[in-house]
Amino acid sequence: MNKINLVLALLGILLLVVGCTIQQTIPATTGPMATANTGNAESAPAIINTATASVTIENFAFNPSSLDIKVGDIVEFVNKDSASHTVTFDDDSFDETIPSGASVTHTFTQKGNLDYLCSFHRSMRGKVIVS
Repeated sequence: MNKINLVLALLGILLLVVGCTIQQTIPATTGPMATANTGNAESAPAIINTATASVTIENFAFNPSSLDIKVGDIVEFVNKDSASHTVTFDDDSFDETIPSGASVTHTFTQKGNLDYLCSFHRSMRGKVIVS
């Protein structure tokens, strides 16, 4: 009887060790993401299959200076400079100040070419082409 108890105890320990060392994988959440452009939920379009692109602000320049995206995509503007900057669209539809080390995002909901600049440092210019 002692040998059986010993074997069962060892088997239980083995199962416990194996169960604790198996890497658990949690599937990524996928599916459509709805984004509203206004507070009016009735007229806000649902944007499906969005992608996120990034524009880095570094050495007083936007990188990349020109970005091609699709309607519904999100662009994150990340300020890696020690100075604050803005992302100001030429059509005044978006104007955000980004302190050093911070970021801001914008969802593009219409086709078109949007030129932008830093209103603090007007030589800093960029373009987003939305198709």
